[in-house]
Amino acid sequence: PTDSPSESPVTSEPTDSPSESPVTSEPTDSPSESPVTSEPTKSPTTGAPTRAPVAPVAAPITGGGVSSSGTPAPTGSPIEECLVYYESDFSTGVDGWNTGSNVQHIPPSGSDPGSIRLKDSDNYSSYIEKVFGKADIGHMDYQSEVTVTFDFCAVSLEADDSFVMQFAIDDGTYFTFAEYEAGDEFDPKDPNNANAPVCQTGVSETFFLPAGSEQMKIKFAGGVLSQWDSLYLSNVSVQWCKISCTPKPLDICVAIDTSGSVCTPGSSPTNCGSCNCRSGSEIFNGNTDECCTNFVDTRDFAANFITQANNMEYDQSFSIVSFATESGIRVPNGYAGLTDAGAAINFLSSSFAYTGGWTITGDAIADCHASLDTSSNEGKVMVLITDGTPTRGGGGSNGSSEPQHKIFATAKADAAKASGITIIPVVIAESVSANAPYLKTLGSDPGMMVEVNQFSALDSTLDALLGLIQCTAGQDDSTPAPSAEGEKAPSETPSESPETDEPSPTPTASPIHTVTTPAPTKLFCETQTFDFSSGSAGWSKGNSAAASWDSTYTALELTHSDSDTTPTWTSPMLSSTMGKVSVTYDFQTVNLEDYQDEGFDLEYSLDNGGSWTLLQTHRTGDVTTDVSLADDDDTKTGISAEFDVPSDQEVKIRFKGRMGYSNDKAYIQKVVVEFCTPNSPSPTTSTPSVSPTAQITATPTGDCVEFHKADFSSASDMDGWTSGMATPHSTKYGGSLLLKDSTSSSYIEQEFDESDIGNMQYHSEVSFLLEYCAESMEDGDSFTLQFAVDGGPFYTFAEFEAGPDFSNDCGVVSQNFFLPAGSTTVKVRIVGGDMTQNDFLYIKNLSLFWCQASCIDKTVDVCIAVDRSGSVCSPLND
Repeated sequence: PTDSPSESPVTSEPTDSPSESPVTSEPTDSPSESPVTSEPTKSPTTGAPTRAPVAPVAAPITGGGVSSSGTPAPTGSPIEECLVYYESDFSTGVDGWNTGSNVQHIPPSGSDPGSIRLKDSDNYSSYIEKVFGKADIGHMDYQSEVTVTFDFCAVSLEADDSFVMQFAIDDGTYFTFAEYEAGDEFDPKDPNNANAPVCQTGVSETFFLPAGSEQMKIKFAGGVLSQWDSLYLSNVSVQWCKISCTPKPLDICVAIDTSGSVCTPGSSPTNCGSCNCRSGSEIFNGNTDECCTNFVDTRDFAANFITQANNMEYDQSFSIVSFATESGIRVPNGYAGLTDAGAAINFLSSSFAYTGGWTITGDAIADCHASLDTSSNEGKVMVLITDGTPTRGGGGSNGSSEPQHKIFATAKADAAKASGITIIPVVIAESVSANAPYLKTLGSDPGMMVEVNQFSALDSTLDALLGLIQCTAGQDDSTPAPSAEGEKAPSETPSESPETDEPSPTPTASPIHTVTTPAPTKLFCETQTFDFSSGSAGWSKGNSAAASWDSTYTALELTHSDSDTTPTWTSPMLSSTMGKVSVTYDFQTVNLEDYQDEGFDLEYSLDNGGSWTLLQTHRTGDVTTDVSLADDDDTKTGISAEFDVPSDQEVKIRFKGRMGYSNDKAYIQKVVVEFCTPNSPSPTTSTPSVSPTAQITATPTGDCVEFHKADFSSASDMDGWTSGMATPHSTKYGGSLLLKDSTSSSYIEQEFDESDIGNMQYHSEVSFLLEYCAESMEDGDSFTLQFAVDGGPFYTFAEFEAGPDFSNDCGVVSQNFFLPAGSTTVKVRIVGGDMTQNDFLYIKNLSLFWCQASCIDKTVDVCIAVDRSGSVCSPLND
């Protein structure tokens, strides 16, 4: 790109002539005249399928209402009272949608409809959203489905670029119910014609709206849209359908949290292992098993729920799982199965005891799964009653800050949903450890969760919970009848969406729920902030009277002069070891006319100002631009853009005005420049939480201590680690130790004994938590974690291979190994297992934990297999 927007490489984007908009509602005879022909570039069946609306389902939403066996999952499909309450072709504007950055309305022209363009944005900052309430829909008192139908055209999106659809209920958290990724749901750009639009029409996605909702928001957001990417949205409609269903037999497993936070809620929950009720020194209601009011409220709520669920039209069967540090099936007693309501209620009233401890949510889900697998009914429901985030189950140290426990619980929930089980979380938010947005992702639908603020309010949720249960177990009564004229009713089996075993595009409830995070977390960043409160903060102006620092606005001013209509402000030299630059800024414009194509540009230089690359345009008027400016005066905050640079590269950025008259002004009020590791993934998705080579170990249930921590920030202090390299320390990523160019000789290691750990007379686990950044490693390159006990040989307890386990980015590894009682020393090592020339692995922020392992004596049977083949007595070459 150059100073002239007309020279932008995106030549097929709409310019002053809206007729070039790639979105069209009518196919034409010539594809060159309209990118959408009678056959879309990729049909909705193979690209982004138009699916029958998905109500609360017993199969996971990711299957599009089809269970893993290929048989239709029981749903509450809408069979009456459907209403299309919103439609827009964006012919006159954005039609009430709120807009984020880099959003522009494209007016209609000829056969091309109006559209809204999202452009050049990561982290969902380019978006449109709209709020709907009872005044829009008419009533929201019923369980219902909301179906959003739209057309889109993607221009210049590479593989893995994406956009998402999200919804929020009653001002709650946004949840993603559909994601479209170039290369999966639609074709990426043609390398021979990068600007050719890829279009789909009539795309349809659905989410569940619980009864009693007051309002909802719908959002389209650019999840990953890199420079020159554009997404055009048109012909958006929203339909509401009441869900009606006939009950049918179902079986229910109730999982009840008895962890420490239940009886120690608030800002400082504990495991409650030494609570008075556990020692017997205090009796609550005459019963040491009850311990506290919160536990009693939870127990009674479960009993009331089972009683009322049992009164539904069909006889139900039940099981009960309780979980804390450990999980187990309590009804039937200790084995996977189901029983009648009487046995379940009798257990709750006479035998159910509080335990305290950690929160092993994943095992509880697995136990309910095993219990419901014995059911022959189609309807299988798991009710998960909990007040906290998983703190145990994924190995390593316990605690809510450890991501592996959530990964473990999510995997168990996904497995249960894939087998046809509907999961409904009941979340008590009284505890500080409660994490409703995450716990909602464990459910079968983001709308299928019941939440209360206090344990005492649990009974108030019974009607809502029973409504969810009844519709989940409902049998469709009939095919939806056509709605009134002008309304759309979904067909039972759309011709565009055959039911197959192949899953449809995967709507997700949360990034944690997905393997690839649409908006990667940047682990290592360096930030420089310029607020211009007392001057230009080291920025230099061009040789022009048209650029100055303004004390009134406390900003860098760009204005017009007869000698210079393109004044500039240039940053000082910015340098970093990082490889991605993000620029975020606030500005005001004054007196810019919409017919003069006025505004300013953001540019960057990698050669000390010798040449400049256009990063972002800001223009008034009906022209192609990255940021649209209102006529006369405008104010915007938090506008951002980013670009990649080589590591250790010096950078300058500048703002350049395009002013027509002397009173035209732009004020740059605050600039934040952030250098980050490129494309760093979330720690929860960077590597598997359990390596394929990790051992099965005794899980720690007792005391834990962090006995070593190192951040390698100082070049003179390696925190006790020795290395197989001469110069292992690096200043990158805030300080790190480097492994490079080696098949096995590049390593770091350290030995620990009782003086470090405190005691080693017990069986224990040692947990290894570290952050890493990999550069230039090819598929098959690897690194390993090893340990040695009492001077013995090293054993590998985890191996990570580029390709299947990690890529050239940054991430977090959490692994553990078993340490036998009576050990005197343990040595741990990180080794470059197979690193070829110019491979680099940086180790940063390393912690080691020791946890006493505890186990329960039980009867075991042992089988010993003995090898007595020929090689035993002839072990050498022959």
